Amino acid sequence: MKRSLALVLMAAVLLAVAGCSDESQDSSGSDQTETTAGSQNEESGDSATGTEALDVCSMLTDSDVQEVLGEPAEPVDQSTGEMYGCSWTGTGDALNVLSVSVMVHPDPATAQEMYEATKEGLEGTEITGLGDDASYSESFGLEVLYGRYDISVDNTGPDEKQSDITVAQTVMEQLT
Repeated sequence: MKRSLALVLMAAVLLAVAGCSDESQDSSGSDQTETTAGSQNEESGDSATGTEALDVCSMLTDSDVQEVLGEPAEPVDQSTGEMYGCSWTGTGDALNVLSVSVMVHPDPATAQEMYEATKEGLEGTEITGLGDDASYSESFGLEVLYGRYDISVDNTGPDEKQSDITVAQTVMEQLT
């Protein structure tokens, strides 16, 4: 539970920082944020962006979640702004929780910058072969950089590290 709270707090900090970095002005001083974001969305052809929300709760099946937590669980959407998230709480043990969040950045360079800032504070160990970059911390769970997405996974079930990696792989498949 402590890790889930820390994950939610970290996501709030990322949202605040991302909100500050999204504002841009052209030489006339007018705000270009909406135009730039719209152009990037159209160019990428990605419908899971600022114009359409990601449904993180639907990215994992009931079976996926039960395998992680060792029991059935109920999902709760925790999306806000450009951070899309879901947490599942075990039906038998309210302290048995899986939390997944996906922060959508305007481009891979911004995602890399934000990921590095987050990774620095988590003091995790590097995970090779997962996404573009990944690290795991016993205290905060898994952070994965995947293109313009920053994926966070944390759970209290058995074999936390491996199940976090498996969940992140499933989420990345949904984002492709």
